[in-house]
Amino acid sequence: MNNLYTYVLLAVVVSVMLILYLLSSIGILSVEQEIITRVLSIIFFLAGTTWLISGELKKNKSGLSQLKKEKIQILLPLVILLVSSVLNKVAGTIATALFVSCALLFFIRRKEFFLPNKLYYILFGYVLFLFLGTIGTHKGFHFPGKIYTFLFLPITFSFFNLPNSALLRIARLFFRIMLLYLAVCIVYWWFNFLCLDAGFIEWTTSKLSFQLNMFDWVEQYKLSHGNEFSAYFFVNSWSYYYHPSYISIVLLFALITGFYLYFKQDDSSKITLFELIIFVVACFLVLALMESRIGVLIFCILCAVSVLYYVKLKTKHFKLFLLLYAVTGLLLIIFGKDLINGFYADEIRNSLLKIATAYIKDHFWWGTGSFEQATAINNVKEVLFPDLKDFNYVHNQFFGNMIQFGIWGLVILVVLLAGILGLAIRKRSYLLQMFLLIMFLFMLIEEPLYIQAGITRFTVFLTFFVAICDSNSIRKKLNFSSVLKNQNLNDGRTN
Repeated sequence: MNNLYTYVLLAVVVSVMLILYLLSSIGILSVEQEIITRVLSIIFFLAGTTWLISGELKKNKSGLSQLKKEKIQILLPLVILLVSSVLNKVAGTIATALFVSCALLFFIRRKEFFLPNKLYYILFGYVLFLFLGTIGTHKGFHFPGKIYTFLFLPITFSFFNLPNSALLRIARLFFRIMLLYLAVCIVYWWFNFLCLDAGFIEWTTSKLSFQLNMFDWVEQYKLSHGNEFSAYFFVNSWSYYYHPSYISIVLLFALITGFYLYFKQDDSSKITLFELIIFVVACFLVLALMESRIGVLIFCILCAVSVLYYVKLKTKHFKLFLLLYAVTGLLLIIFGKDLINGFYADEIRNSLLKIATAYIKDHFWWGTGSFEQATAINNVKEVLFPDLKDFNYVHNQFFGNMIQFGIWGLVILVVLLAGILGLAIRKRSYLLQMFLLIMFLFMLIEEPLYIQAGITRFTVFLTFFVAICDSNSIRKKLNFSSVLKNQNLNDGRTN
C-alpha cells in the first residue's frame, strides 16, 4: 500500500480539481455552494480515515495478535487523539476523554503501572508552579482547569506499554491521515479560490481578506468580528478548526514524523521517498495558503535540518553540506535582508513586546500570577498604545511567563525546555530534538503553554514522541496484581 495510497490520493485530488475548474469555467460554481463542498470534504476525510485505519488493522492482523487483542483498545484511541489535533476542539475533547478512559480500563484489567519518564517530573513541577501561581490572583487559589492535560496524558501513557513496532505503525498511520487532511484542504481551497476574486501569488504572499456573507459561518463571524474573513478560513473551515498557527504546528509534527519513518526504514512502518516528497510539497502549499508565516519559516528550517540529519547518517558528505548551508545562509543575510525584515514585520506583535517589556521592568520578581495576563497588558496598553484593541496575552511564551511570574517564570520555562533537550540528546531522538525546535520557534510568536489549544497539542505530541523514545528500552513497572496476590496470601496466613 506504500505508493498505491499516495498515487490514488493524488489522482483523486487532481481529478476533482479539474472537474471543479471545468464547472467554474461554465459558470456553475458559486461561493454559496461552499456548505456543500464543506460537507463533502468532511465525508471524504472521515471515509478516507476509516479506510486507512481498517486497512492498517487488516494488513497487520498477525502483528496485532502478538500485542494481545486488548491492546487494540489503546491503538485506535491513540490514533484518534493524534488526528483530532487538526479538528474542532469538541472532537479533541472527546478524543482525549476516549483515550484516557480506554487506557484506564486497560490498566484496571492488567494492573500494571509503568514508571513515567523522568522528564515528566519536570512537567509535573511546572504544573505545581502554575497551581501555586494562582495564589493572590483575582480568582483566588485554585487549580486551573486547562492544565489538567499536563497531568492526565503523561499518567495515561503509564497505564500501558506498546512495543516500538506498534508505535511506529501508529506514527505512519498519523502521517498518512495528515496527508489526506492536506489533500482535502487543497481541494476545499481550490473550490473557494475559483469562486473568489484573488490571484494565487497574492493569496500566498499577502494577508488577504474577503468581505462576504457566508452561510452557517457562526464561529468564523465571531473570530473575525464581522463579515470580513481572512484567507485561511477558505482553506480550513471544512474541519471546523481555524487557527492557522496551531494547525501548522500539527502539520509540522506530521512532517518530522514522516522524515523519521523514512530515515528509520523499519519494515513494519516504512514510508517511501515518493510519499515523503508529496507530503512535503502539499504541506508547504497548505502552510502558504493559510498565510502562516511562522509555519512556513519552521517548515524551511525543519527541511534544511532534516536533510543535514540524513546526510550525517547515510553519507560521507556532511562537511560539504555544512559548508553549502553556511554559504546559503550568508547569501540570504546579504541579499535577502529586506525579504527577511518583511517576513518578520508585525506591528501588533512588536507593540505587544514593548508592552510586555514595560510591565516586566516594574514587576521583575513577580507578576500577575497564573493565567491573568489580560488585565496587566491592557492597562499598560492604554498608556503606550491606546488605539490598539485589547489582548488576552502577549503572544510570546517567554515574555508571557515573565508577565505572570517575573524572572521565576522564565527560569521554570527554561528548566522545562532544558529537560526536553537533555532527554532528546541523551536518547539521540530525532523526534524530540525536532519537537523542541518547533516549540521553541513557535513560542517566539505564540503562547502554547498559556491557552488550551497549545497545552493540548504540546502535551499530546510530547507524550507520543517520548513513548516512541522509551519503547527502545525496557520500562520499569509496578505490578499491582502481584502486590494484591501477596497481600491475599498474607491475609490467609494471618487467618
